Amino acid sequence: MGGAAGHLSHIQENLEFTIGDIKNVLKDVAQGNIEAVDNQNNIIQTNYAEYNKLINIFKSIGPTKIITSQKYIIEAEDVIFNNNKKFINSQKKSIVTDQENNKIYLENFSYETINNIFKSIGVIKVKDKIDQNKVKDFEEG
Repeated sequence: MGGAAGHLSHIQENLEFTIGDIKNVLKDVAQGNIEAVDNQNNIIQTNYAEYNKLINIFKSIGPTKIITSQKYIIEAEDVIFNNNKKFINSQKKSIVTDQENNKIYLENFSYETINNIFKSIGVIKVKDKIDQNKVKDFEEG
């Protein structure tokens, strides 16, 4: 994700987040190339984020890319990373790409960072990378 300044702000977990030159306040806001990494090596990249130190929640606003510790890539928007409860989620449509480059289209997702478990409610579509015309639809029932 590119930023006007061309630098990358790193946010390291222990959740003593540091964001460039932002002052130490209860709620940090950052713009530009932002990268947050947790203790499980899940990486969140975005161009706009807020971090609430009081409740230990990192929130991206707009397009966000997540690379999980298991190397799944998630393209989403408006992502919430709750470090206390150890989950990452979004209520917006998202795309998960697995290690074999298959695409999984979700209406929303929740990812448990400790157990590496994805959850989604609604229609799920899986597109096979080998046969691009092969699409499987799943729906809760």
